[in-house]
Amino acid sequence: MKVILSFLIFAFILPVFAGEAKPVKISPETTLSAIKSYKAAPLAVAAAGSLATVLDFADQSKDISVDIRQEYFPWSLGKIEPKFESKFIGAFVAGNVEYQLINKVNKNTPVEGVKLILYTYEKLREKNMFPKDEKFEKWLAWKEKGVLSNKLKI
Repeated sequence: MKVILSFLIFAFILPVFAGEAKPVKISPETTLSAIKSYKAAPLAVAAAGSLATVLDFADQSKDISVDIRQEYFPWSLGKIEPKFESKFIGAFVAGNVEYQLINKVNKNTPVEGVKLILYTYEKLREKNMFPKDEKFEKWLAWKEKGVLSNKLKI
């Protein structure tokens, strides 16, 4: 999982440093603020920076657990444009981390991550920035019926 998070961090921010830089310790409060900012405007340019903050926190923190598995995503990894894939995976991590921080639990909560993926999908669809997708739509219907976790067997 740490390898995937590291890749995503690299994908969101491509920093160029002339020398070594120490990673900045990110607080839970800063992370929750970044998630709030992302949720307020997931299509904004700043959304990538918000998700990068969350991914950095998830990579650094021993207080949360995020497990990334193919069955948590309504698409096959590598089958959609990388800019959307990184946004959806970042949203998954953000939803998962937010739940754990608010509820003070250290337990993977993939349904919360999936809910933020679906929220992001809906926002992209509202602006016709992502094609309508049958599997995403099916998962949205499950969410609306309150059976998402049962259907995903999470």
